[in-house]
Amino acid sequence: FIEDTLTMPLTEDITIAEDENITIYTRTATLDKLSFTLSDDETTYSVSASSEDISGEVVVPRMYTDESTSGLVTEVADNGFNISNGIPVSTNIDNLTMAIIPNSIQTIGTRAFYYNRSMSFINIPQGVTTIGDEAYRSCYSVNSITIPSTVESIGTNSLRLTCLAEVYNYSSFNIELGSTENGYAGYYAKVVYNAGDLTNGKPEPRVNTIDNMNYYIYEDDFIALAPIVSRAEVKDIVLNENTTEINRNAFYYCTALETINIPDSVQSIGSYAFYHCDRLASPIVIPEGVTSIEAYTFNNCLNLPAVTIPDSVQSIGNFAFVNCLSMWSIIIPQNATSIGNNAFDGGIIEVYNYSDLVIEEGSSDNGGLGQSAKVIYNSEDLQEGRPETRIQVINGVQYYVYEDDFIALGPKTSPNHLRNDVLSVDLADNTTEIIDYAFYYCENLSEITIPNTVKSLGFAALSRCNFISIVIPEGVETLGEGLFNVNENLVEVTIPNTVTTMGDAVFLNCPNLKIVNVSESLTEIPARTFGSAHIESIIIPESVKNIVSGAFENCSGLATVTINSGEIYVAATSNTTCGNLLRYATTVRVLASIVDNPENTNTWLNGSAWTKSESAEGGYYTYTREI
Repeated sequence: FIEDTLTMPLTEDITIAEDENITIYTRTATLDKLSFTLSDDETTYSVSASSEDISGEVVVPRMYTDESTSGLVTEVADNGFNISNGIPVSTNIDNLTMAIIPNSIQTIGTRAFYYNRSMSFINIPQGVTTIGDEAYRSCYSVNSITIPSTVESIGTNSLRLTCLAEVYNYSSFNIELGSTENGYAGYYAKVVYNAGDLTNGKPEPRVNTIDNMNYYIYEDDFIALAPIVSRAEVKDIVLNENTTEINRNAFYYCTALETINIPDSVQSIGSYAFYHCDRLASPIVIPEGVTSIEAYTFNNCLNLPAVTIPDSVQSIGNFAFVNCLSMWSIIIPQNATSIGNNAFDGGIIEVYNYSDLVIEEGSSDNGGLGQSAKVIYNSEDLQEGRPETRIQVINGVQYYVYEDDFIALGPKTSPNHLRNDVLSVDLADNTTEIIDYAFYYCENLSEITIPNTVKSLGFAALSRCNFISIVIPEGVETLGEGLFNVNENLVEVTIPNTVTTMGDAVFLNCPNLKIVNVSESLTEIPARTFGSAHIESIIIPESVKNIVSGAFENCSGLATVTINSGEIYVAATSNTTCGNLLRYATTVRVLASIVDNPENTNTWLNGSAWTKSESAEGGYYTYTREI
């Protein structure tokens, strides 16, 4: 393989004379990122990526040669370039943009290129006979495919490509628009040419590249399909002024996308169009003329501060704005007739509803708008104008302010200030509550000052932050579910005695958490409270009457347990009934008054595996064992 530039295109129409000599230059194969496996016939090879760290253009060679042997490369292995391969979607790196495979390939294996979300070009060369199940599924940036005449088998969901616009099918299969058969090839396509349509040559493509986007252009319709660069790298998008539609999945997982204009010409925005655009932090104005916001359209846009919905919108789809955690206020337009399930899950505080829908406080109907809202204005409340917002910004933090209550909502986001940019927070002195998800995913937040006026810390309010230690002040009464979930650097937490209620999983997945001082007012330690934490010792206060199953699951470092509760001493008859509290313990200290009380019987600590101290030193009996 010689690195050079093609001096002329090679097509089927070129005729070479019998005595003519030509030199063909091709791209250099990406051998250092590929691995080859000898097939069962011991003469040919299959190819796969050598690691998930693969990016840009990949060119597969026709032959594999090493010091001892060589052979044709005839197969792309099952899962060969499948970057997800069992790994959660959020950890994938989407940098493979093009894969060129040679005409020696006969089989494209099951899930061979599955979930390469940034791969914008695929070639299925003449000679391929089999396309495996889900071979190219979820390659969201692919806009055009050519199926050669040699293809004999198209696997289930193999061509399920949501941004696919053009299909050129030379095979014997008949692919129909909208059909789920033949690998879903026709389901999302805008146009399909079958073999009979191609006898006079290939029609001019309707997919065109303008700036950094691919568009499907037909007459006056400009449909924005997908970026032409890696979805992990695209930052700014300026859509063509003639754009009439943003395709389904067009910017799906463009995690670096910061700004986008949506021209007034846009009439339709597809589902998942901006799904997980984590850094999108400029207000979005949806043009007048758009009649629906589809399912999942802005789902998980963590930094999106505002969306303007025009009067033309009649419906808002399921989960459309879930986890838009920086958007606290919404205006529902007058023509809206339906809001899908969970459309606004995650922290809308103010609702201005001009439609005939009735949004009720605490209700899960109408997208759950009433579940977390602090104030709701329905249409009859708005006849004399819209009241002033109660949301204020103080030192970079947004608050809902009503009379003497300052409720912390989260950081004020903008293109220059994302949740990731928040390093420290000093809450206002009048703060009474930190709302659900308030500082969720502020991954660099390492310091927070919580005044003693705060009574409640909400669901996941400090989850996925960067604390090393934290003191919850006296006065706090409630810790919400998942409050510190996935704080990987958290080592020490003090829970004051004013805390009477904790939700599930407060310290779940805090792998470095070693020291926790538990409130002496708690009556229950809920499910998964310390799941997978690295606490080494803990004191169970007298107030605790119950430890829920799994509260200490996978706490392999928990060697020393001190029990001051008679109910917990009695309950410790097995791992499961006591939340796995003693699963890894080698030392257990129990108040002598509890052990000496004949009403308190324990069939596990007093069993053969444990050795009990003869006397109660310091008022405690000590039980030890070897594991």
